[in-house]
Amino acid sequence: GLRSASVRRRLVDELGAYAVIRGSAGKGSRSRFVRERGWEEWSRTLGQRARWFGDRVTRRSQREARSVRHQLPALCEAMARDLRGGVSISAALWSSAAVCTGPLADDIGRVRRSVSSGTGLVDGLNAWLAWRPLPELAAVVAAARVGLEVGGELAPAFDACGAALRDRLEVDDEVKALTSQSRAS
Repeated sequence: GLRSASVRRRLVDELGAYAVIRGSAGKGSRSRFVRERGWEEWSRTLGQRARWFGDRVTRRSQREARSVRHQLPALCEAMARDLRGGVSISAALWSSAAVCTGPLADDIGRVRRSVSSGTGLVDGLNAWLAWRPLPELAAVVAAARVGLEVGGELAPAFDACGAALRDRLEVDDEVKALTSQSRAS
């Protein structure tokens, strides 16, 4: 249990930093808390706060994913426009980032830093898909990978991808509206 010193030290190391972040630990407050209430109460309190923090992180990642999903059609259309102008896929991706805000712009910046540090664009796109596993993003990355590996006219592919993503968002919004109406009545 919590009686062994190594278990207590590990608990303090793993969860103590969280208490400091949340503002519940000041100078000497951990030792005072443990003296007054015991290690079991300390671990229970920190466990509850860790669950709260985990829920908050999950909500934030869901919000970011929703933001990325809603901006991907505009990104695809901007890339198609740039590709019709004769630029490369990477240049189209970098210049199309101007239409993006928030997490999508951050993601493209991360891919760009990865590529400029020596990683290939395909590997950078695969890494992007690994840290943001969205089916909509998988379609965009697949279109870019096909263009990089096979070549050919890519503007129509990105136009079709953008249109499909926009249609999917409209259907999802319609389903949300219909289900909320049925719950309200």
